Amino acid sequence: MLDWWELPGPGRFIQSIVSDLQSGINVVVSLPQHMPQGFIQALRCRFPSGDGFLFERLKCSGDELCVKVLFDRFLPDLPFSVAREPRTVADNDDLNGYLFLVHALTADSWPAWRGFLEVYQRARHGSQKPCPPTFCLLLEDGLQVGTLAVTSPCLNVRTYRGAVTSLDMLLYVSERVSEKSSELLRQVATAVISNLALWDLSVADSLCAESLATILEPNSVLSSLATNRGWTRIQKATWEIGAEQSFEGSQRVHSAWLASSGESEELTRRIWRGQIAILFPFIEERRQDLLRSLAGSLVIPHTKFRGTIPMTIHDPARLEIGDIDYQVRTSGSYPDELKHLIKCLKRIRDDLAHFAETGKCVASERLRGSELRDWEGILRRYSASTQTVPKSLKAGAG
Repeated sequence: MLDWWELPGPGRFIQSIVSDLQSGINVVVSLPQHMPQGFIQALRCRFPSGDGFLFERLKCSGDELCVKVLFDRFLPDLPFSVAREPRTVADNDDLNGYLFLVHALTADSWPAWRGFLEVYQRARHGSQKPCPPTFCLLLEDGLQVGTLAVTSPCLNVRTYRGAVTSLDMLLYVSERVSEKSSELLRQVATAVISNLALWDLSVADSLCAESLATILEPNSVLSSLATNRGWTRIQKATWEIGAEQSFEGSQRVHSAWLASSGESEELTRRIWRGQIAILFPFIEERRQDLLRSLAGSLVIPHTKFRGTIPMTIHDPARLEIGDIDYQVRTSGSYPDELKHLIKCLKRIRDDLAHFAETGKCVASERLRGSELRDWEGILRRYSASTQTVPKSLKAGAG
């Protein structure tokens, strides 16, 4: 299965950082709380041994001074007469080719590193050395960049905003969803989970193992996630705490935040969006199948009413699933299983089309009917029955 950081969007985010570092640009990476695991390892894997970089991780506590860490660990024999300052780091031949990943920064340790980096990026820009060390500072858990001045071509800030797309989540969920009772239900579960998870794989992981009934009514799972993250004690959804994110061109609030805040309308709409993406095309394809199977037996012209206004259809291709249901239901010449299939399709179509009025999605029970699982068999059996030659014709044929 694809790792999260191998997906297109997250992978591009990692690669943008790698490209900066390989070009000698220092990078500050800004990440919200509740990030997917494995970021550092994914970044490290993009720098294989032998590519000219010496990858070093610096984990800093709140009371460590950044310059002291560097000089104590990597230049312990430097004469006391040499100043312990950022320019010395840039000019020292012993540090050529080093790539320092500084992580576990805190609100206490970040100001010192920020001051160091603002001076160092200028020294790095003016250095005459071929490969002075490069720094990647990781601001995790929503730690604010603050007043960092980005005025040099040797310094970039990369923020984890808008890195994930719906395609990323679909790819991730499709390999992990447990619903396998039918291909249709698997696709519905995948689409709904993806619409609920948006950018957060924790939501995906929580729902992928659940039944379709829970996926379509996910409030308890999502509310539990919000409680575990402490969001029920926070007044505003923000990017820093992981409750808001830029997603495909718009700012979206986390589904768990919506569930814990009682904002059920948008949450239900996300479920509906996932359902309609799969079920409307499915219904349309079955409508086309039915038109082929029922060709010659459907009545044309067909008159129906839009309110009190009559509408006459002369082209069978324009018959909707409701029109087919009416004709089949009012005739006694069709097998019950075919009638049940068409009725099921119509009910699902009506549920989806009337969402704006009812505010309700298609219930899981509606999708688990035997007719949907065996729609191919139903159509095949009906087609076979219409091609049966009557016994009286067989007798006269010889």
